[in-house]
Amino acid sequence: MDNIRVYGNIKLDGEIKIQGCKNSVLPILAATLLNGKTNIIHNCPGLSDVFTTIKILESLGCTTQYVDGCAFVDSGCLSGYTIDSEMMSKLRASIVFAAPLLSRCGKAEFTMPGGCNIGTRPIDIHLAAFEKMGVDVECTDGNVKCKVNELHSADIYLPLPSVGATENVMLLASKGKGITRIYNPAREPEIYDLQQFLNSMGAKIFGAGTDLITIYAADDFNDSNYTVMPDRIEAITYACACASSGGIIRLDKINYNHISSVMNVLCRMGVKIVPYTDSMMVISNKKIQCPGMVSTRPYPGFPTDAQSLLMSVMSSSEGVGVIVENIFENRLNHAYELNKMGADIRIQDNKAIIRGTKLHGADTQSQDLRSGAALVVAALGCDDLTTVSNCDYIDRGYENFTQKLHSLGAKLERA
Repeated sequence: MDNIRVYGNIKLDGEIKIQGCKNSVLPILAATLLNGKTNIIHNCPGLSDVFTTIKILESLGCTTQYVDGCAFVDSGCLSGYTIDSEMMSKLRASIVFAAPLLSRCGKAEFTMPGGCNIGTRPIDIHLAAFEKMGVDVECTDGNVKCKVNELHSADIYLPLPSVGATENVMLLASKGKGITRIYNPAREPEIYDLQQFLNSMGAKIFGAGTDLITIYAADDFNDSNYTVMPDRIEAITYACACASSGGIIRLDKINYNHISSVMNVLCRMGVKIVPYTDSMMVISNKKIQCPGMVSTRPYPGFPTDAQSLLMSVMSSSEGVGVIVENIFENRLNHAYELNKMGADIRIQDNKAIIRGTKLHGADTQSQDLRSGAALVVAALGCDDLTTVSNCDYIDRGYENFTQKLHSLGAKLERA
């Protein structure tokens, strides 16, 4: 088990280029199955989740290569429709392979997906949409078998704006015939990125980012050559790191509109944010105020992926604040790890009441991807040594995490 040892209380200074978006690239890689041709994906971050996704493609018969942030996928030799159960258990996003497999093979078989332990994330919304589009679904003891009966377009009304369900419907409806509409879809920027990728292959999809997505099915797809958008959660992570430790950093290759809900909160706390066209400056004197109440919401609200990061910053601020987690029921567990560092956090149902105080070093453990990064963020503001264990989680979403922090002057080491 990997550990990160963080020697805190060092102001950050420097510049980082933000990686390609993890939550975009995984469904985009799955979507390469649709065209049966050659795909080149630029700005593809070197993450363990990305490499697991590439292994799934290879297990299905695709030819792949990954070189210096560029993924090559030839899906012409697709030879299977069963997703390996071990890889499925590692990766929640693997569920988006179901739709392109149904489109190409007429069948898809898989087990319930895994990923971070942050709460229940049922796939019943995905499967109900499949059935409405002409797919027979059979679920037995955690195994799911899907078979196309008569694939057709449909009007899909999602009971909640599920990112994965929105992606799966877009993928299944993009090829074939007819017009499919998704009402109450997820509106995250990653949905727009998937739309643009599919359109680059020849799909005709409109409305991503709004409350109605319309998909005009296309008969044939061409080769693709696409650049993935920047990762908004990585940008938020380093902005929170600077807020915690103090200092001045520049984040390059960002879309400020994607992260404005979080940056507005940091500004309320006393952090200075200076946005430019595709970059921003973050300036913190480490004297920050609690921002009051913050509630996680689907985009364009405050993202659940940033909740643990903000909690770390609030833990060492002045005043009392509240975070309300409205998306995942287990996503406040990292509070107990922060309390080991001297934080004063009390959990009540889906609320965390945070009384800002001075933190100290401690031995802590990552609970999931974002909480692992959040513990490092908190440790950067401490006076002494903090150890964060179980750091394989961090590799799932951050490329060269410790190296990038090193480049900003942080003192930390991975063992």
